[in-house]
Amino acid sequence: MPAASALARTRSSRPTRVAVPSPWVTGENFTVCDPYLFTLTRWLKADGVDSARFAKVHAHMLLMADRPAVQRALVDEPR
Repeated sequence: MPAASALARTRSSRPTRVAVPSPWVTGENFTVCDPYLFTLTRWLKADGVDSARFAKVHAHMLLMADRPAVQRALVDEPR
């Protein structure tokens, strides 16, 4: 994960400019891209990167976390 941290530090504004048009990654419809971005965003924390630095990405993570299927999956996820 160190690469994710380095990328986040060097390109701190880019993900917010290009990612998450609204409310989902590809626009108005939920697609396979959304759980993928959610997973990547959750990995940032383990690498010491605060996703709140990227407002749109962080908002997407919170939106995903509100989905009942995501909540069930997180409960079942091994730690």
